[in-house]
Amino acid sequence: MKLYRIKRITEADFGCEGTPENRNTQVAVLLEGSLGSEKWIHQDDAYLYEKGIDENDIVSISEEGILERYFSLRKVSDDDENAVIEIEQICFPPNEACSPKSMKERVENAAQYFQVLVDVKENRIAGFINGVATEEDKFQDKFFTDISEHNSKGKHVMICGVDVLPQYEGQGLAGLMMNGYKESMKRLGKRKLILTNLHRLTHFYEKMGFVDLGIADSSWGGEEWHEMEYEIK
Repeated sequence: MKLYRIKRITEADFGCEGTPENRNTQVAVLLEGSLGSEKWIHQDDAYLYEKGIDENDIVSISEEGILERYFSLRKVSDDDENAVIEIEQICFPPNEACSPKSMKERVENAAQYFQVLVDVKENRIAGFINGVATEEDKFQDKFFTDISEHNSKGKHVMICGVDVLPQYEGQGLAGLMMNGYKESMKRLGKRKLILTNLHRLTHFYEKMGFVDLGIADSSWGGEEWHEMEYEIK
């Protein structure tokens, strides 16, 4: 099953012919794949409303061409605190996972830079991306631990974690989350996303548009990390 993020919903344009007879009001939906490919489809506006389908939702397309909603992307809330702390400990080994204290501080102080992926059928968080803003342009380990480094006026965002629970892997959800995150950071006026990753994940992030800058100035967890950046345009 291929999943897409709803990037935009707008009034359908049928040209000078207008809306076809015997057809409910239609809207045009712009879908974005995990690697950034886009396609437009038409949907019944009343159906989307009934199913609660909206922009930034993650959907599939049935054989009949109808959208089905599986996930939603939204800003973290205080109620999510325990869930994101638990997910961080599941997704990373103990030497790499951020502490519960650091996760709590990001929820409380940098919520605009913390987006969660919600499984709408199970009503649970399936993953998230979180970070802090800064004027600095090189990743340092202090961004993992010191929330005072967060500067909401900063033009760069240091991504501190891209987490997807193991049972949800293999569906392109990390890429879909990242697409939504990029769009949100663009709306906030940010210029770059910067992250660190292990060498084996370099190609994974290159497919999302990140550029490998080489070995990072980081010894987090006793590992060697690559620094990668994405320029927001």
